[in-house]
Amino acid sequence: MKKNKVEYHAGPGKLLPNGQRLPPKPVHTFKSWPSLLSHYKDAKMENAWGGNYYLFYFQDGRKLTKKLDELPNEAALKKAYNFISNDSSSNPHPSNAKNTTKTSKKRTREKTGKIYSGKDLFVKVTPSVVGVATDGGFGSGVFIHKPGILVTNRHVVGRATNVTVRLSDSDEFPGKVLISYRDIDFAFIKINGASEKVFYPELSHKIAEGETVYAIGDPLGYSKSITKGTISSVGRIKGNVKYIQHDAAINPGNSGGPLFNEKAELIGINTLGYPSADGLGFALMTKDLEEKFRLYKNLAGNSDSREYCPVCGHSSEQHSKYCENCGVVIEQYKTSKKIINPAFVSADVCSCGQKRIADEQYCTRCGQTLLVQRSE
Repeated sequence: MKKNKVEYHAGPGKLLPNGQRLPPKPVHTFKSWPSLLSHYKDAKMENAWGGNYYLFYFQDGRKLTKKLDELPNEAALKKAYNFISNDSSSNPHPSNAKNTTKTSKKRTREKTGKIYSGKDLFVKVTPSVVGVATDGGFGSGVFIHKPGILVTNRHVVGRATNVTVRLSDSDEFPGKVLISYRDIDFAFIKINGASEKVFYPELSHKIAEGETVYAIGDPLGYSKSITKGTISSVGRIKGNVKYIQHDAAINPGNSGGPLFNEKAELIGINTLGYPSADGLGFALMTKDLEEKFRLYKNLAGNSDSREYCPVCGHSSEQHSKYCENCGVVIEQYKTSKKIINPAFVSADVCSCGQKRIADEQYCTRCGQTLLVQRSE
């Protein structure tokens, strides 16, 4: 038999005078096992049902005989093949073993995903992390959907309708609050003109106790700060909401920022921390994030030109004078869309001691940003 072929034989074969039967003639010859299954699925072996048993020949010369009623469907065919390929005296799948090994490794990598070091993860995901500033405070956020839509906490935006969003390269953009939720601490913001500069991480719901995580954000205005920790609980209930509990350092300004796993996947939004306790942080889950974003898209469709109500968080039709949900006058709560006073200003002296030169935004000695949160 030729290499890389699987033959399917059916029928009783010719009966010899001594009572023995010759092997039946091949009904179909296939280049590979998948092609046999494909034919079985598409053609139903239309002219191969005349006999009372099957005879499968594989590349290594072994054969397997099964009665007709024992192979009624494709699953049974696969079972028959596995019986041959798993036998200790048989060879692997009737195809090139080297190629099979490569394919298996590739599938394993695709299934498990790449594991990043802290350094490589930081480089990969930092373009997705932003600082969010309002007249009342500041926090963090992360991009989740094109074009330019990010998530942060509702308590970060407060009653602002417009915010200042600072990207990882220190560029600032005006951001419009789209919607926020009172039952769970999420708010969605959109910026325009930065789609080529940002990174949109993959979201994952797969989390487990003991898993390593990274929190990135702008604690106390120090942009692109990363801390490492471990998940302690994947379902810690506070109020009516489930949180991921972890021990990565969380400080004021981390709120709304991302929590990543070692595969650079977004698994949570950092929301709570206790200043009086070490290693006690809480992040909202991405499955809740996706649910709330889906609700927003169902409400708004493809339009992001709607009126945000900072009182109840609802998104009303464009040019609505009153909130469709709570009835307040929306206009009186609108804040300026222009960045009159930048949310972040340059420090005159870097933390390393180097003085700022001209209009540099990065230290000429150590390279870290000189932009700090405006204290006013």
